[in-house]
Amino acid sequence: MKLKTDENLPVEIAVAWARRHDRRRARAWWALGRERCRREARVLVTLDVDFANALAYPPRDHPGLIVLRPQRQDKLHVLAVFAPVVPLLRTERVDQRLWIVDESRVRIRE
Repeated sequence: MKLKTDENLPVEIAVAWARRHDRRRARAWWALGRERCRREARVLVTLDVDFANALAYPPRDHPGLIVLRPQRQDKLHVLAVFAPVVPLLRTERVDQRLWIVDESRVRIRE
């Protein structure tokens, strides 16, 4: 499974993912282009809540979207919110799904 982390995320998120998966840090999602991400089958991890809009970004059209929605965006807090994602990858599909992650839960939508 391949990953693109949005530029506003700590590099440690990509490192945590890389322990089990390929990764590439995006300078900007739009600069790389949605089609390129699809061709490379890369899951986007972002703080950009626009991607949580399943009508604008249908999960079936993407290799996977993981939207982090922390109450605070300091580095340690964002890493703590992301932490439950890595173990879930062993049991849950991310392809063609939208994961919305906050302090209390991970919601998975198709």
